Amino acid sequence: MANIPAENAHFALTDSGATSRNLSTDVVSIEGLPGPRTLLDNTPLGATGRTYHPGLQDVKFTVEFLYNDTADTGSAIVIKNLRAHTAATAFIFGPKGSTTGFEKWSGTCWVSNPGIGIRIGSLVSITVEFTVKGALTAGVF
Repeated sequence: MANIPAENAHFALTDSGATSRNLSTDVVSIEGLPGPRTLLDNTPLGATGRTYHPGLQDVKFTVEFLYNDTADTGSAIVIKNLRAHTAATAFIFGPKGSTTGFEKWSGTCWVSNPGIGIRIGSLVSITVEFTVKGALTAGVF
């Protein structure tokens, strides 16, 4: 198994103007992808152990960004505009990067819980919880 440097990861989000924005250079961390799916208990009477039936995906993930207020393309501007957006937006995540053949996770999501973090001695950041609408799609670039 190869060790993969986190710096190569790719994260893009479609902004409120329907333009895909590569926010990778602003990303500090991504947690929660590919995320959980519900397992429904279908254990019958008399069983000696539990059994389950796969249910729906219920994915939420969190991204911490460096605060970047560059007009149109900075993480702070993209997130601010999506916070009030009335439709889910597309995202793409590549844990190894976006080179052809690399693993890709994609879907649509809502900006559900953004927060600006400030700590003396640190850079300003934005931590955002995203809620996936529907199912996450596994694929390759």
